[in-house]
Order: sequence, then C-alpha cells, then structure tokens
Amino acid sequence: MKILWVDDDFGGPDSLARTMLSEMYKTLKLEINDRTSLPLELRTKSSISPPTIEDLLSENYELIILDLQIDSAPKSSSNRDLVVGGRSLMKMFDALNRQTPVIILSNHIQDNKTDKGVSPEDYQFFVDHGNCIGAFSKSRDNIEKVAELICSYFESPPIRIVAFSDLHFGYAQNVRDEEKLFSGIKGILSEESKRKPIDYLAFIGDFAWKDQKTDIKRAGLWVRELTGLLNISDSSRLLFCPGNHDYKLDDDARPWLEFSEFVREISATFPDIPKRFYAARTFGDFRGFNQNEDIFSFHQASKGPLSCISFNSIRRDANQNKFYGEIGADQLELMELSLNNSSVRPGEIIMALSHYPVFQTPRWHGSYREDRPVRDQAEALFALSKHNVQLLLTGHSHFSGVAQYVFDPIGIPGLSFGTAGKPIINISLPTVGATPHDSTPLKQFFVIDIDRYIVEESLRNMRVYNWVYVSSSKEWVPGWQSEDEIQTYLIKC
Repeated sequence: MKILWVDDDFGGPDSLARTMLSEMYKTLKLEINDRTSLPLELRTKSSISPPTIEDLLSENYELIILDLQIDSAPKSSSNRDLVVGGRSLMKMFDALNRQTPVIILSNHIQDNKTDKGVSPEDYQFFVDHGNCIGAFSKSRDNIEKVAELICSYFESPPIRIVAFSDLHFGYAQNVRDEEKLFSGIKGILSEESKRKPIDYLAFIGDFAWKDQKTDIKRAGLWVRELTGLLNISDSSRLLFCPGNHDYKLDDDARPWLEFSEFVREISATFPDIPKRFYAARTFGDFRGFNQNEDIFSFHQASKGPLSCISFNSIRRDANQNKFYGEIGADQLELMELSLNNSSVRPGEIIMALSHYPVFQTPRWHGSYREDRPVRDQAEALFALSKHNVQLLLTGHSHFSGVAQYVFDPIGIPGLSFGTAGKPIINISLPTVGATPHDSTPLKQFFVIDIDRYIVEESLRNMRVYNWVYVSSSKEWVPGWQSEDEIQTYLIKC
C-alpha cells in the first residue's frame, strides 16, 4: 500500500523547515510501523510538477499527504499562489473520478482555523472536499494523530455494500422486461463503482421463482456477469444466503440440489466459495447440501473489516407443504463457535443474513401473509445480541425499511448487557424481481454506506440509499439520495 507525501520543503535548500520535515517523516514511519502490520510504503515528492502528476496516475497511491503551501510558480515570480498546487491536484482527481483519500498537513492550518496565509474559502475547499479525510497543522505534535488516522483508515476503511433480495428470476412473463430490469442494474452499478468502489455484493435469498433448475442457473450467470463488470475477483466480497423459492418442494431427497448447483456455478469464478459452508467443513470438500445447517456459512473479509454470518432460515412444514422461518439451535451454535474462534479487529462490522425476517414486518393487505418472523425469534435475538451482531439483513416479505432495535434481556442469570442493551440495525430488503409489498410498492435495491471507524468514539456512521424501478418507463431511478432524506445510523464497534 503506497502513501505519497507531497511537500516542497522536502526539496528545498538546507533549512530548519527541511530538517524538521525530515524528522517528522522518520517519526511518521516509526509510528505507522508500531501501530500496524500492514505493508504501508511511505514516499515523498517536493512539488506538483508534470513528472509528479504522471507518477500519481501510474502508481495508484492509496493515500496522499498534501501540504497547502506548494509553490507552483518559479521562485522569482512575484505572483506565487500558496494553494494552487494542492487545489489543482484535488481538482485533477475530481476530473478523473479518482477516490484517493487526502490528508492535509500544512502550516496554514491551525486548530481548524486559518492564518493570514490561506483564506477561509481556500481552507474550506479542502476540508469539505470528498476525498479529504483529515486536516492538521504541520507540527511534530500532530504526527502521532496523522499516523493514527492513516492506520485506522487502512485497517477499518469505509465500506460500501450493495444489497439485493428476492431477485426471482423467472417471475416476469415477458423475458425482455426481465432482461431490461437486470441489465439496468448492471448499468447503474457500473457507473456507481466509478464514483465510489463497491466493496461487497449481498444477496438475501430467493434467486428463483418456481422453476429452480432454470431460474437459479440464470441467477448464477447474472451474478457472475455483475461481479466481472465490477472487477470483483475476491470471493469474500460476495455474500449470500438461500430463500424459500430456492428449495425444491417436489424433491424430498434432494431439496437443495439446485441451490448446490448455484454455488457450483459461481464457483467457476470464485473457487473458494464452497469452503465457507458448513457442509465443506463436515466432509472436507463440497458435496452439496443435505441438512439445513449445511448451508450455514461464516467468513471474515479483510475489507472493512467485516465478518458475515449467513443463515439458512428456510424450514418446510411437511404436513401443509408450506414454508416457515426458523434459524435453529444448530446454526446459532455454529455462529457462536465461529465467532469465538475468530479475533475481533478494530472497527469490525459483524453482519448476519437471513432470508426470513427476524423482526416483524407490516402485514400485507388481503389474504397473503408473509409478515411472520422466524419462529425462534427470541433465541435468535438473544444470540445475535450476545455476539455483538450490529447489522442484520433480511428479505422474504418484499417490504423495505431500516430500523434500529435495542434488545436487552432481563432476568437471565450470568448475562448482563447493561441498561443500554445491544443495538441491532435491521435492514429489510424489498424485492427486485417480483411483486413489492403493498406498504412499499416499488421494486428496489439498497446501497449501504458505512463510514470509516472513528477510533476515539468506537463507532461508525451508516447511511442507506435506494434505487427504485419505474415500471411504466422500465428504468431504475434514484430513491432516497439527498441528505434531507437520509438518516444516519450509529454502529457501535
């Protein structure tokens, strides 16, 4: 991971400023090495010249430390602009849609104020800039703060998750309409990823409609096309769980056969995918799914960092040939074992996926009832809270909503969460491909943005944006997007 520090004092004549900057450089390297084992490489440049810009574009630095006072005019010029160099660099990154984060380290920043060298407007340009993650005065005392910010940024960076539920390939009667629907998603996310990288794709079950063999295969191909389009090659960035429509009611011996084929389909791109399932742990390799708990999966991803628990919440009522939701003691025990055997990293997000809702969703009007939560709701909430699961993504009901709950069990010996309880943010995912819930009558998918870890407050901020499908024009349009519409949720880490 390459970090570039641009300051003209690195290349100036021998002076107190150059000596002090060299000492600060050595101190920063030591502070970073003491704080993280990540392979961070710190380089320096003394100007924003054409060779420097060419180097920036070719090297793909992950972070830039930038001085405001960079002389872009010759020393003899009487019209030297103190900030044009830094400003021009950030404008260039804007034009190129580069998301490289910037830390400003300058004598012209004093305790979030400016001296006479830089106008408030110039200072505000940098502080308000989307790529600016911090601004400090250039002093030895602030080097420790800069090192802490750098390490927390790389170890617990921002996370962007695009989440879908109930794709229901095969639901649309018109194949062209279905192609329009799903090709539109690919076009939107292709553009979104240019503005801000997409770290994870999450699918909360019901890939199929009724013909599992055909529908699930088409879903698998589409998922592979989408990951290829977004340059997602790391299997840990693909998260999913099964839904009730992915279960074959007419095959008692092998009800999860087609979902097993779905896993094999995406394994053509992601060979490591099968290893995350309990079935692979049991047999030493992936032989398909027979028992409900075989589809349980847990894996830790480095980006974020994030740990994901994927439950199989599908149960069949053999007497009525219908489904109901239940996570089950076996999977809750597997979650406990998995988390106990893993180390929690600074700023870690622990997320769970369950197709069936764990919390009650609004009732549909009429006779269609898909609002019931899992039957073992109390046991599930107890386990999720006990193991600090902060984020829960559910589907099935086709209802869309975000809510923060506090679960605080009372009177249970040996367990005390404290008076504040354990907050869980539940994101209920709507349908992408079928009939929406009548309380939220739009096909949608969500973009979940989780800010970088704030070390001093032990929390992250989270916002949820949505894209909605307009059936009349057959196009996807932004839903909640403005700051007035978006609520910020706090995730305690």
